[in-house]
Amino acid sequence: HYNDTHGHQMGDVVLASVATILKNSVRRGDLTARFGGDEFVVILQKCGKMNALLIGEKLHTAIADEKFPNQEQQPLGNLTCTFGISTFPEDADTRELLLKKADDCLYEGKKRGRNTVVAAEPD
Repeated sequence: HYNDTHGHQMGDVVLASVATILKNSVRRGDLTARFGGDEFVVILQKCGKMNALLIGEKLHTAIADEKFPNQEQQPLGNLTCTFGISTFPEDADTRELLLKKADDCLYEGKKRGRNTVVAAEPD
């Protein structure tokens, strides 16, 4: 929606800001990367589900607290973010399945109305 309203150049500015927030909000040695479009992946090493949820909430709050250009024109009055969390080996034992589980949680969060953090539940 942001790109449709403000153009891709401004959208890229926002994506770069989000990337910086993510990078500056995790531990040294953790990995943050753009995964495609407006999605990012954050890989937290040696981090259980409870800590991952806490960090997810911290990231969510950091992005919510940021004042992005023209955010007041977004549908909810600001930019929102949704996080999907899965942990190794609790939720998956391969990279592919771990990403799929996190992606499933992301879409579950979007179905719930967006702007939330959702963690995988054990099978």
